[in-house]
Amino acid sequence: MDRLGRTAQALVFLIVVGIGDLAATGFAVAQAWQNAQESYQQGIQAERAGEFELALQAYRDAVKNGADLPPAIGAYVRMARIFMSQRLDADAQDALSQALQRDPQNSDALIMQARLLMVQDKPRKAARILEELILREPVAIEAGVGLVEAALIGQEPAQIKQAVNRLRTLVGDSPDQRARAAQAAKEEADFLISTGRISQAVFLADQAFSLDGSASNKQFFAMTQYQANDLAGSAQLFQELQADPKSRDFASAMLNQIEAQRKESQLDDKRRRWRQLQSSARESEIAGKLDDAIRSY
Repeated sequence: MDRLGRTAQALVFLIVVGIGDLAATGFAVAQAWQNAQESYQQGIQAERAGEFELALQAYRDAVKNGADLPPAIGAYVRMARIFMSQRLDADAQDALSQALQRDPQNSDALIMQARLLMVQDKPRKAARILEELILREPVAIEAGVGLVEAALIGQEPAQIKQAVNRLRTLVGDSPDQRARAAQAAKEEADFLISTGRISQAVFLADQAFSLDGSASNKQFFAMTQYQANDLAGSAQLFQELQADPKSRDFASAMLNQIEAQRKESQLDDKRRRWRQLQSSARESEIAGKLDDAIRSY
């Protein structure tokens, strides 16, 4: 075999070996992706069930299996969400830093970074991140809802109105877009509840219902009002929900619960007034004015 023939043979050998290595590498990446994705999904299921420690362990497994792959980045973001709900801000920031180090333009990580800034009472810094994201799909609507949330935390009425109007313009009249915005508003309301910002959560729940007046969104609004101890407002919504066959049983149960709480509250008020009467009577008796104390009640 001449030199040219030997060279050609060597090149064929190198190509075959290279293709084999590439195939092996591709298989390893695909396997790592699958393992990380499975762990990530297990984490989401555990998180939805309220099993946060199990969720964190599953997300750590996703990170271990996925390295720099998208499921691992998603796991870091979900870990940050859990840490924020537990007010472990330093752990949340570390998880977000890991995600953004791997993908600096990851929209989910940037939105979560804005959330963390809001938890830390830095709504203007959060708004700067969201202003960039509102121009970017597929997270523009979620960023728009985030801007409403930032304005609420900043307690700036003009900014709140502007952010709401901007969100409405962004969503338009599309039922799908309105439903998507309502879902994003409910998720942010849940997040605000977990961080103790119940009044802002009520506002976002109201926005969700006004964007998409489905029975499920009305029920969410009613429950948020109930958590804010607005018994009258939540009772009115639950009464309306009794007309919906799918919501009737739950609405009736909540109305019974609200009525029981009202009666308990009235009883507590009577007890409080009785204690005041007793205290006043003792003081008046000492002062020789018992009849005046009794008449005052």
